Amino acid sequence: MLSRNSSRDVCYHLLRLASRPWHSLERTLDPQSIRSSRERCHQPSGELLASDSSWASSWHLWRVLMSLGMGSLNPIATARLHEEFASHLEAGGLWEWAVFALMHEVDPHIRAASVKRLIARNVKLQPLEKTPEGQWRLDEESVSRFNEAESFILRRFGVPAKWFHEAKACLARSLLASHSSAIDADTHRLLANLEAAHWLASQHYDAAHAVYMKYLLPDIMLHSSAVSISSILADTHLATGGSPASLATKLMTALQPFNEIPRGSLPSAFEKGAEVYMVYSRILSLAYQLALCNKTEEEGIERDGFLESSQVRDISDILEDLLANAQQLVDLLQSMPTPTFRDRVVKSEIAVTVIRLISVFLNNDLPLKPSEIGSEISEGLDEKNSVLCQRLKLLTNIDLPSEAILSEMEALTATGISQCVF
Repeated sequence: MLSRNSSRDVCYHLLRLASRPWHSLERTLDPQSIRSSRERCHQPSGELLASDSSWASSWHLWRVLMSLGMGSLNPIATARLHEEFASHLEAGGLWEWAVFALMHEVDPHIRAASVKRLIARNVKLQPLEKTPEGQWRLDEESVSRFNEAESFILRRFGVPAKWFHEAKACLARSLLASHSSAIDADTHRLLANLEAAHWLASQHYDAAHAVYMKYLLPDIMLHSSAVSISSILADTHLATGGSPASLATKLMTALQPFNEIPRGSLPSAFEKGAEVYMVYSRILSLAYQLALCNKTEEEGIERDGFLESSQVRDISDILEDLLANAQQLVDLLQSMPTPTFRDRVVKSEIAVTVIRLISVFLNNDLPLKPSEIGSEISEGLDEKNSVLCQRLKLLTNIDLPSEAILSEMEALTATGISQCVF
């Protein structure tokens, strides 16, 4: 005969519950009570253990009793019931239905945490779409591709897509940490793009910006076309060379998601980070437009797809925008952090490009409109002398390789003498 503390058959508890509504629902739904007579015959009562199938039966019985209004479980027992049944479904390959079980949790914080953990264990990464130039797209449309199970959860259970993007960003970060760029550069680059894209889709802009600054933007700068942009800009020419897309196009395409973010929601370090590359890409774009204005149709410059939609404007307007953006980039570069060697190389390349771009205005008699270029330059200086001072300011405030400093100082001295400044 069973003692008072021994588990009784679920039928006994259901009869008690029918006659006494205050009967313990916890004891009624105890998985050990939902066992067949055959199992009881083959196992001593002290060895009865709750199997996965018992938890499934307990969960379904709980749903029936709840629909009949027959009492309720305490929060701890309810949470365990959901977790155990969800584990049973996940182990059977039905993780999407495990989400269904967890969504019955009443407490919103426990429900969200449980579903997020389940999603993180089961999500799969999908390749990003590419632009016609072969560059990964980081917009929401490209990243919002889900497999059958994920789509089912989104459609049937109303789980926020943000939870999936967060889980996939964490998965991409984990895989990225285990891959070496030296061994498999393409996979490493794809994982970095996936992490950034999913952080953007989940509106974690600071995390996305960190990936941009650590991986994406330096990679674009260091693996762009072999054509020397600096030397081309010095001659006011720009060509796409042997690359299907120019450096300006690559940077603009990568940074496009940040253009759609409201200014107040941009990452806290945006001005010291991605905005430097954004202004730099605008400078290259303007230089491209300037090259188009100076080239004849017979010379046939290959038009860049991203920049082709821009209207070719008057040369004086383009030069004015170039000077304004150059001044902005000078100020941004002074506060740009360089924690790694790659960052220092990129910063030096950008600075040298801007210096040689500014030298264009000194070495060529081009029409210029008056513009403000700095409070330290007096109003009595003419435009060319102002640009010379701007070039000096850049050299003195930005860390450049010693060879670059000597080369630029030599050119600067010669220009100053020719302009009768020194």
